[in-house]
Amino acid sequence: ACILAYHEMEGARNRLELAYFCFEQKKKICDAIDELAKLYEVSPAQMNILKSETEGEIHVEFFEYNDRSSLLFFDGLIAKLDIGKCE
Repeated sequence: ACILAYHEMEGARNRLELAYFCFEQKKKICDAIDELAKLYEVSPAQMNILKSETEGEIHVEFFEYNDRSSLLFFDGLIAKLDIGKCE
């Protein structure tokens, strides 16, 4: 299975939920988040939700969605993870 992405905007909160199905996908997500956080000089809130030993979700969240850096960050993350469609 491929990495799945779900985007949610509520009030001033902008969140991307990334579902992974193996350790390699989790590592790819974490590496991409670290790289893009440095590139855009942002520090998004992150939460890892384990569903099993190998599956889970990583939530990446900004609290001011109008901030251009957060939008660039999410666009870069979706591109880097090769996600074609975000639910």
